[in-house]
Amino acid sequence: MKFSVLINNYNYAPWLRECVDSVLAQTLPPHEIIVVDDGSTDGSVALLREHYGNNPLVKIIAQKNSGQFVAVDAGIQAADGDVLCLLDADDRYKPDYLASLSACYEKNPAVDLVFCRFKAFGGAMDNPVWLSPPADYDYGYTALLTYFYFRAREACWIGNITSCVSLRAHLARILQLGEIGRAWNYKVQADYGLLLGASLLGGRKYYLARDLVEHRLHDNNDRGNKTNSELSPEKPYKEMVQNRIAFDFYRRKLNISDEIFQHLKKELAIVPAPLPKHVKCYQKLAKKFVWKYGRLVTASAWERCKRLAGLR
Repeated sequence: MKFSVLINNYNYAPWLRECVDSVLAQTLPPHEIIVVDDGSTDGSVALLREHYGNNPLVKIIAQKNSGQFVAVDAGIQAADGDVLCLLDADDRYKPDYLASLSACYEKNPAVDLVFCRFKAFGGAMDNPVWLSPPADYDYGYTALLTYFYFRAREACWIGNITSCVSLRAHLARILQLGEIGRAWNYKVQADYGLLLGASLLGGRKYYLARDLVEHRLHDNNDRGNKTNSELSPEKPYKEMVQNRIAFDFYRRKLNISDEIFQHLKKELAIVPAPLPKHVKCYQKLAKKFVWKYGRLVTASAWERCKRLAGLR
């Protein structure tokens, strides 16, 4: 199994070498490291060429500034590994990250996407992991859960930050992150489009409940050390808009209709050992959808929806 590490960078020269070196120091060497520089103006490209230009493992791609979505997609299209591992240029991997991923993918051949925990430094930040399983956890497929959770609540986050995510190449290439990114003026937070798309496109997710990534908090990244109350009021608005655009993009692409709600119970049945709160979420979701949208589906599907609202 070949692991391609895709690093996206924009004006993170102070931390870039630390990031790349953390990949080169892995106990399981990567197949390749692809660094996509998104039009940096701080000398990042010169630094990369000086220190890694002669390293056959490191490929450097310099593009005009187009945003994180386009930068991540450029790395995806250039990679030839079996599993693609994403890494922001201000973060770094712990030495056993790739070895842990390899063991997980080998043990779980049906899994398409693996995400882990991170350890924050330079500040404090919680891991935004849905359900927060206390141990490694097979989420199964989350396409319907993601779709109907978004329909009911306008959001669904099943994963973690970009640097904690890896996925099989075949899934990554059909996400079309570049197409989404080029349609937006707001160009950060590729992790949302990545995880939303991977869910709706039928990727099976697995969680490694270990701190395998180190996430740097600083004043120049998306949130830095700011609390929600300290963020600009524009931020939640822009996040809402971009999330809706990404959701509608995949909904149109896949021609999803609300009638697939009647199969929600089948999706939960695939989870090998569902946590009680996982089952409860499906139960609440079923009832909320029936209350809010159920009558919009066909009459026969409506009857099945009402029965499903008592999901067990």
